[in-house]
Amino acid sequence: MSDLFINEKQSTSPKIVATYDYTDETGNFLFQVVRYEPKNFKQRHKDSKGEWVWNIKGVRSVIYHLPEVIKSDMVYWVEGEKDVEALSKLDLVATTSHGGTNNFKPEYADYLTGKQVIIIPDNDSAGYEYAKQVSHSLISKVKELKCILLQEKDISDWLDKGGNVQTLSSLQQDISVLLNPIPIEVTETITGFRFHWQKEQLTINVSRVISHTDGRITGDIQLIFEATKHTEPSFGFNFSSSQTRKQLTKSFNEKYPKLQWQGIIDELCRQVQKLALTGEPIKEWWTSDDVQPPVYLLEPILLKDLPTIIFGEKGVTKSNLALVFYIILTLPWYDNSLELIAPSRSIKTVILDWELPGHIAQWNLKKLQQGLNLPPIPLYHRRCRSPLADDIEALQKYLFEIKAEAVIIDSLGRAVGGELLKDTENINRFFVALDKLKVTPLILGQTSKEAETSKKRKSVYGNIMFEYYCRSIFELCKAETIDEDDVSVALFHRASNLTKLQKPMGFRFNFNEDKTTIVREAVSYPEFLEKVSRQSQILELLRIKPLKTEEIMEALDIKRSNADVTLKKLRDKNKIVKLPDGRWGIKSEQLL
Repeated sequence: MSDLFINEKQSTSPKIVATYDYTDETGNFLFQVVRYEPKNFKQRHKDSKGEWVWNIKGVRSVIYHLPEVIKSDMVYWVEGEKDVEALSKLDLVATTSHGGTNNFKPEYADYLTGKQVIIIPDNDSAGYEYAKQVSHSLISKVKELKCILLQEKDISDWLDKGGNVQTLSSLQQDISVLLNPIPIEVTETITGFRFHWQKEQLTINVSRVISHTDGRITGDIQLIFEATKHTEPSFGFNFSSSQTRKQLTKSFNEKYPKLQWQGIIDELCRQVQKLALTGEPIKEWWTSDDVQPPVYLLEPILLKDLPTIIFGEKGVTKSNLALVFYIILTLPWYDNSLELIAPSRSIKTVILDWELPGHIAQWNLKKLQQGLNLPPIPLYHRRCRSPLADDIEALQKYLFEIKAEAVIIDSLGRAVGGELLKDTENINRFFVALDKLKVTPLILGQTSKEAETSKKRKSVYGNIMFEYYCRSIFELCKAETIDEDDVSVALFHRASNLTKLQKPMGFRFNFNEDKTTIVREAVSYPEFLEKVSRQSQILELLRIKPLKTEEIMEALDIKRSNADVTLKKLRDKNKIVKLPDGRWGIKSEQLL
């Protein structure tokens, strides 16, 4: 591996190691390609004074060894002057063009009209693309066009490893092998693609395809040989790396020599890179259509088809509240004690649980069912261990089979995997996978650790991208109470892209050994009121009962001037009225 590293004592100054003269048909000098070490190329020509000019502007551009090409009936086309010289030593006529693919000109084909041409590409993607470009220019002009596809790096490497003229001629193949890759059938899967070569009876499953921020496209490969019913164990692969492509081609050539692996692997990598970066087709939408606004599965909490997140500190009963939402969706529970609007029909919902085993969730659900005097409730629960993006194929199959429409993800951290504060790649993978499930997700998350220890507004633990991707965000808070059996919580709507922010919602749980109940209650605890605006604080107090200005001042610990200004604003908005006895009361529509 020493050649992979630079010796600090070695000089890194470029050194000319070879020069290649390009001439016209009669041998007159036109320009020169200069090869350097470390590997690099430059072009130069001579001016009228015989001085070198380091460019070839205004100089006629031709192919290499043009006089020999014109005289010969059979010509090898390779990539690079070094390979031309290697074949010339064997008395074979060969040519190339300077500058590779980017500088190839279709008119070069005119020099080979009526000849037999054999193209030998370098064994990498760039080499194959260059060879195809040359082939397309030659195919209608030459007498016969063939190709030789080597397993070695290039023709020079092949010769260095013992190749000879006699063997070379036997390797010729029809040009269609190069121009027309082996036909394949491509099917998109949840996390990748399935490729099928019918003639070769070969299937390659590519899963967990990831487009990395550094440009790499990676995934897992699994080969299935239909004739022998043999399946190769899956392995990780970098589809963007020419080096890994060469290694895989070489390995499979040795292991399964009957198949043309160069073409198979090259086409596989080309297809995966293309498909991984291809988005959905553009659709045309018209405002004149019967456009429907976003609808709720559970109003005003869960918007259909869009991710909603509820976050809170540990122990604020997120999982229990999510179970109540599960009940409302599943039954559906129309006259629910939370005063939420249930769907018109049962919504099959699945709990994807990274926190608790199924029997614990079952017990918690049973306690709610008994405490709320409800009929028996089915529990669709899946204990999860891998990040959602890594488990997506099995999840999608399960959800499809039971016709699920919603999922509750408990909880966000383990469902995403990785380091939530820094790992944007895993976060992107999570939301891409979530979108592919085609269900409505309710996600439970933790409060930011920084927010827990500061007076900043609480936020979801992890990267800010969670709040960007989720369409609706709620914070769940718990009141400080002495009675351990009664727990009061409040749900605050922190952000929404598509709807107005909902009013704070208060709930009270009562837990005992075999029953759990929950009812709606006013958001009146001091620790709740301090989380909302002054107007919302007063509205929440008035939901309980009418109050005089002095009582409001005492409850909120505010000055008379602040109370008067806020009360006037609320009255101007037609949200409150002043009663004959001097107390303030809330308008009836504000109670809904």
